[in-house]
Amino acid sequence: ESLRGLQDRQLASVPNLVYVGTSAHEETALSPGRRSVGILEEGLGTTTPIESADLIVQNKDGNFVDLSTPNSSAAGLPFAPPLSLWMKTRMLEGRVPAINFKLPPNMTAQDVIDGKIDDYIKRNISEIANTKGAVLVGLFSDFDQDLAAMSFGDDGTTPFYMFDPKLSTMTRQQAAAEYEKRASKSAYASPKALWPDLSSHYGDKSIPDGPERVRDAWKHVRKVIGEGFPNIAYYSTAGTFHGSKYPLKAPGFDVSGTQAWNKLEYYWPGDGVLNWIGINAIGSDPTTDPKGPNLTEAVDQFFVEASSSSWKNTPVMLVGLAPISSTNASAEAAWITTVFQKLICSDYPSVSMVLVDIPRGLTLWSREANSAYRTHVTTNKNYKWPLRFKMLGKE
Repeated sequence: ESLRGLQDRQLASVPNLVYVGTSAHEETALSPGRRSVGILEEGLGTTTPIESADLIVQNKDGNFVDLSTPNSSAAGLPFAPPLSLWMKTRMLEGRVPAINFKLPPNMTAQDVIDGKIDDYIKRNISEIANTKGAVLVGLFSDFDQDLAAMSFGDDGTTPFYMFDPKLSTMTRQQAAAEYEKRASKSAYASPKALWPDLSSHYGDKSIPDGPERVRDAWKHVRKVIGEGFPNIAYYSTAGTFHGSKYPLKAPGFDVSGTQAWNKLEYYWPGDGVLNWIGINAIGSDPTTDPKGPNLTEAVDQFFVEASSSSWKNTPVMLVGLAPISSTNASAEAAWITTVFQKLICSDYPSVSMVLVDIPRGLTLWSREANSAYRTHVTTNKNYKWPLRFKMLGKE
């Protein structure tokens, strides 16, 4: 259909249909001659109908970063175009932009609930809606990590481990150090770590306060946005290794997600708040690295919880999909084969969107990797789908 014919329509998920797009980290690249396009479309003959970008809502200096803000310090460059230009260029190329609004470390779920970014949300969502093109809007990625872990207590800024009876009399600095030691021994994965105070300071006493505040932050944002934006679909993503104990022995990965209070069911916001739920999917090939930080270990518990909870009918997306390391280009061919031929097609049938971290995570430097991608993605009937759209309120 023409671009005009697709105005005010929302990207639709379709059973047994998997979209493959990119998390290319090319927010400052406005030319169609950028690396990801050259590698995938020109080199491998595939299409990238969806491309994602992050927008950190506030700089370290306290100023908000709008879609229309140029030269944001978050870009790390002396000059950077506003993300609104990135969004519009992708639309003109026929792609669906996925814009992930990220909260800075000093902003909490309680801040969102208290309305501190209401005006920011209104003006930026309005700018997206005014394009009339389909856009995916991400609300607070890695929601199960620090955003939830630091959202306990009466004020919504207390780390959950301060309610550990063995740490409660310590200063925060002392408790943080002791928490690291205890977490590495799986102390917080046990149901015994569901202390009553984790659920007694906010809202529903049957739900841990951290997940409940994240849930309510999503609900508050959707209430602020209101109805009448038929071109926008909403999503959020958990951190990689959600619910897995592997990060306890893997340096560089947050251990949030392994705690007894950190279950997907506790985050369920009700129907109509999020159109997609996802997970950052980073891991090695489980067939060649069965005991390592492999992709099955990274996402399996997430799928177990999603399929057995209120999320079971929510479409799933894998975001930032990549091997655990981009330094071993020769291993990429086997990884591609396992992930796209077996895991997505067979083991995790609820996946309906994949955003691959190309070229930073998956480099496709080797001839073997290129051949594997062409075979298992470009020409694979499971991924050769045009985008599907729907009008709000209609399937």
